[in-house]
Amino acid sequence: ADGDIRLIDYDGMIVPELIGKPSGEIGHRHYQHPSRTSEEGIDASNFLQVDTFSAWIIWASLIAVSIDPSLWTRSGAGDDRLLFAERDFKDPAKSAFVNLLFSHRDPRLREVARRLLLVMQTSSYLDCPPLDTQGILSPRPAPGSAWLGDYVGGAVVSNGGSPASAPAGSDWIEDYTRTGTRPSALPIESPVPPQARDGGAGYDFEPAFVRSLRQQLRRDFAAMNFLERLAYLFNPQLFFNASVRIHFNDFRIVQEKQAAEAQYRAARREWEAAKAMLDDVQRWANAQKANFNAQVKAIWDELNQLETALDNLDLERQEAEKDFETAAREAYYADALSAHPIKPLRGLGFGASRVKALREAGFTTYADLTPANKSRAIFALTAVSKPTPQNDWTLLERQRDIIIAQIPQFYLPPDHPTITALRQEYAATRATLEAYRQSAQAQFDAKQREGDENDPTTPMGQVRAAVLEAQARLAQSEAQLAQAEAHLRRYAAITPENLLRKLQETN
Repeated sequence: ADGDIRLIDYDGMIVPELIGKPSGEIGHRHYQHPSRTSEEGIDASNFLQVDTFSAWIIWASLIAVSIDPSLWTRSGAGDDRLLFAERDFKDPAKSAFVNLLFSHRDPRLREVARRLLLVMQTSSYLDCPPLDTQGILSPRPAPGSAWLGDYVGGAVVSNGGSPASAPAGSDWIEDYTRTGTRPSALPIESPVPPQARDGGAGYDFEPAFVRSLRQQLRRDFAAMNFLERLAYLFNPQLFFNASVRIHFNDFRIVQEKQAAEAQYRAARREWEAAKAMLDDVQRWANAQKANFNAQVKAIWDELNQLETALDNLDLERQEAEKDFETAAREAYYADALSAHPIKPLRGLGFGASRVKALREAGFTTYADLTPANKSRAIFALTAVSKPTPQNDWTLLERQRDIIIAQIPQFYLPPDHPTITALRQEYAATRATLEAYRQSAQAQFDAKQREGDENDPTTPMGQVRAAVLEAQARLAQSEAQLAQAEAHLRRYAAITPENLLRKLQETN
């Protein structure tokens, strides 16, 4: 809160005073260079480079997910890692996620991949170049709606009912679905004379027409008989009001206004239809994109599983070879020891009675003296005179070691038939898994191409084109609505109230 930098997680830090002292950890495998296996090589001149590789991984992950949030799920990120995994560092050229960044449509992510590949290819974590964050992120654009927001422009209908310029890149979904943004009703009955609007002067009743109409109405009133005048309480103004309202729609300028009103209503209906269509298309586009992302994630998960299986297969083969070598070594020495019968050990207190007791228990050669048989041998040695079974067993183990030291050293040729067969078996399994992995990679690459929104021939490109077409229709209908609204506004003074006011003011 005070702006100071404070150290945390002290168990994982390194300072000059700690160089050369054993460390309890070397870092999480999903953040470390493959060469980071020990503290060897760290000295006062390079200890500041220990965490450079980790800094690159964290920076690249944060930058990538800020540009394309879908990478979080597509990479399988989770509690134990960000976007990158240990397998990406071991062989970045075959890493599906690194290749995804290299083929991404956003050039900033391709640049992140280029820089990170150079870091991954260093021979030692102490040789990683310093973190370079320059030139990746530019100032953020105005909030938008995914890739559709890049194509928004023009005008929106404001609360006041007139077009208002929208900021470039504003979200068309927000602009067209926000509560209260529909065009308001026009003040078509305003008694106020129209002012010049939208670059054109408003229409009004010509003074000569008003004077002529007033004279005609006065003559008509004067020509009335007593009863007709009585109907209007002998008030000419009441007669003027009634006559104007009865015959108002017969005036040419009023009929032009009615045509403008019809044009405005038609434009408004088209605007509402275009908006509804855009809403429907957007819902469809969101569903298509969600389905497409689910397909991509399924292939990506399969690809990750196959890559993990290939990594585990190599470990399993190595373990199988070690197990066979161990079994072969034990069998070799057991066979050699079987040629050495158990005999009395003169001068060591291990006489013929003890040898006899062991033979009766099934122990005839030194091959029979194994850790698994120790308890049974000791039990047999307790039956002799003056038994010392533990000491007898120790003597036998020593003698067994002397005999083993005289046996030629065990050697397992690398082309041993069993080893060869074992490797061939694992090679066949690996070839099958690799074929599956290549197939999944091909499917993933194909899906990536299908997801190119800039190509109108791809599924996602067609989705985008449909949304942009609906957006274009809405923009066009909005422009037509604004034009019809502006035209109708010019008739604002063409009302019975305004005409009656002018009749009253005219002498």
